[in-house]
Amino acid sequence: MANVNIEYAEVKYDIKATKQEVEALAHEQLSHLSSDPLLEGYVKAFAKTYDLSPKEVLLEIEKSSLMLMVTNEKLYPKLVEANNSDDRAEVSRKYGSELKSFMAGVEPEIDA
Repeated sequence: MANVNIEYAEVKYDIKATKQEVEALAHEQLSHLSSDPLLEGYVKAFAKTYDLSPKEVLLEIEKSSLMLMVTNEKLYPKLVEANNSDDRAEVSRKYGSELKSFMAGVEPEIDA
């Protein structure tokens, strides 16, 4: 589902997570790793298992998650504008409907 969301955001809203943005988010997460014991344990376990650095874990194993986070951060303001609403639940519901239509190969309906 993450890849579909990323693809749709790029196709419909011209939003793309750049390599620099993904790396910046990975760096930010690494700087706060000790404040999230669950994430810290996950990253350290993968790093040890695959002989990678914590940054490599985030950039290689969690790349699609990071891309989705960057995409969503850039997408939300465009969705607010497109839906003429800053109600997060409403915007998310409408975007979810668009995404389902996209996955089904159907042009999404636009609420008036």
